[in-house]
Amino acid sequence: MRDLTLLEKKIGYSFKNRTLLELSLTHSSCGSHNNERLEFLGDSILNTIITKALYAQFTQATEGQLTRLRAKFVRKITLAQISHNILHLSDFIQLGPSGIKNGLHHHDAVLADAVESLIAAIYLDSDQETCQAIVLSWYSYYLKTASIDSNANKDPKTQLQEWLQASQKKLPQYRVLDIQGKSNAQHFLVECQIELYPSVIGEHHSRRGAEQNAARKILQQAGMTIYD
Repeated sequence: MRDLTLLEKKIGYSFKNRTLLELSLTHSSCGSHNNERLEFLGDSILNTIITKALYAQFTQATEGQLTRLRAKFVRKITLAQISHNILHLSDFIQLGPSGIKNGLHHHDAVLADAVESLIAAIYLDSDQETCQAIVLSWYSYYLKTASIDSNANKDPKTQLQEWLQASQKKLPQYRVLDIQGKSNAQHFLVECQIELYPSVIGEHHSRRGAEQNAARKILQQAGMTIYD
């Protein structure tokens, strides 16, 4: 594990109890002393922080609009993006032998869980206000670009399907071309085919993610606005 002082600078917070920070980065492949309990707590804290932020920002939004937008903010994909682009947690995750062998420090689900664990660790080491301020700083771009427009909260597969239906075209066909790696560290290659445009291939750690990436490429070919 690298110098955690570097991570604290990325987080924007210095821990009084460094043990909490270390535990938040410890994957279950290390044994029973891991970050799963912190993840449980962090998930709840994150939902509360995002709910309050969206409620304050979108004063005219309905319950349904706020619920859909919150779901986009707290989903694994968004957390993985925060891990990759802001915190760079893959450099700090502590894995056991099996986790190292399977390259789990680059796995989106592992990194997303670590973000939630880290949120809980900050909360326990400080207070609610401090934790909220830090989390909202990570989400500043997402909050600035957030929209209650229903289209803005649809993933690429949904956008592509609705566009084709509106054009009275056949629905897209997805086909798995290859699955690489072991069961807990797989890499999918998925082909997407529609009328009028050449087929494309999407890649990801999950089949759904690969399908989403393929749909995104089709939308780009068509010059469509991609909201995801």
